[in-house]
Amino acid sequence: MRSAEKTAEETRSGTPRDLISKGIRDEFREVFVSLFTLRTIDDAFSIVDIPWRETDVAPGHRRSQVEGFYASIDFTSPTSVAPLLLVFEEVLFQLHDATDAERARAFDRLIARLERDGFKRENGRLVSASMTVRTVDVRDLTAATEEAVHEHIAKANEDLAAGEYADAILYCYNLVEQLLKAVLRERGVEFKASQGDIRTLYNMVASELGLNPGEDTIERPLRPILEGLQKLVSGILTGRMLVPSQASTSSPL
Repeated sequence: MRSAEKTAEETRSGTPRDLISKGIRDEFREVFVSLFTLRTIDDAFSIVDIPWRETDVAPGHRRSQVEGFYASIDFTSPTSVAPLLLVFEEVLFQLHDATDAERARAFDRLIARLERDGFKRENGRLVSASMTVRTVDVRDLTAATEEAVHEHIAKANEDLAAGEYADAILYCYNLVEQLLKAVLRERGVEFKASQGDIRTLYNMVASELGLNPGEDTIERPLRPILEGLQKLVSGILTGRMLVPSQASTSSPL
């Protein structure tokens, strides 16, 4: 009751309110802690170009990791909050229709918390009357800005320089996977959230966008380029299959 009164007072006084409450942020943070690894937490935020900042707020590596990303966000700014909504939308997308009981409970818990604060999930997107800017319009295709892509490439190069070839391959694979999934969601193409075969995902994207090199509508000079893309995707997939199964499991995002 006291927090509600405080919020009302802040609204009347003109003090900016957080567009995503601490309650929602904490709920998602705990889902990250229980269901994600440090690598997949980093991937989830860095793919939408949310920087990390040192913070002493929360104990534990995963909590500190999430809070470090939260610390760089101005929660009173729709523009600053927009990338975080993308992260939350992707988490819900992965948990939706989960057969695992723990993930199903996490989904229900997150939705209940969001609805309590006035958010609705419509066609996979989070909407709220308090948000004056929608998460992604122009930048929506991937939510992966040029800077974020370069960051992933830089991390892969660092791993290569350090001789960590398996980690470098995983960075490349996860980035390509998320780009393809983002295109499919933007186009409204249904696919399994657990689908992690980038060759299958690429074929779905190519079919949706009419980019199959064998199609009659593709001009001859473009065909070698599209065939090259197919081979590149297959090469990354082959490399990923050769990486030993380890703690850095495929990203849930």
